[in-house]
Amino acid sequence: MITFAELMDKYYKETGIYKEEAPTNSTGPAIANPDVPLDIRKKKKKDMTYDGRTKIVKELVKRIMLAREKRASKKE
Repeated sequence: MITFAELMDKYYKETGIYKEEAPTNSTGPAIANPDVPLDIRKKKKKDMTYDGRTKIVKELVKRIMLAREKRASKKE
């Protein structure tokens, strides 16, 4: 029975190839390369919790109440 090394020696002598041009573990452009990165994580949205003691929220509530009053006056 012939061994693998002997078989490869015979193959290389017949074809004239003694060394491979590229290593066997190199895939090069043959691998599927998507444009999208593989590590995609969605960002968590921060909860919009308002603290009623702040100036910004007090102004926001005032605008909301004015808008409600305008809508109510338009209905009547």
